[in-house]
Amino acid sequence: MKKGFTFIELCVVISLLLVIVVAAIPSFNRLLSSHRLEKEVHQIALALTQAREKSTVSGELIQVSVDSEKNRIEITSENRILFSKTIASSFNLSSTRGIIWFKKETVPMRAEIRLEAKNRESKLIIVEPFNIHAMVR
Repeated sequence: MKKGFTFIELCVVISLLLVIVVAAIPSFNRLLSSHRLEKEVHQIALALTQAREKSTVSGELIQVSVDSEKNRIEITSENRILFSKTIASSFNLSSTRGIIWFKKETVPMRAEIRLEAKNRESKLIIVEPFNIHAMVR
């Protein structure tokens, strides 16, 4: 008696594995996209928090520019670039204000920065007078 698998048994197992892998690919792509979106939002929120802290400590006027057409956010202080990021083309960047100012002893206006993935998942960074936070919308 011979031990082992027949060619047909091997082909059936490989076919089943192939079907499972093909079915899992869309979920994996969504997971990767969601992770990239989360990473981008975290970097922007961190930069905004650091900019606000810098303006509070040093008294410098900090400007946050959001350019939806170029998919770019830039944070500057007295013509020095503190943070500059061009968002990947797989995301759309938008804001309720084109420019957000941070200055010691002044309260910034409320602003929302939205980052939306091509799969329609989006995250919202809310800049409030005394808080910056990100949320899923």
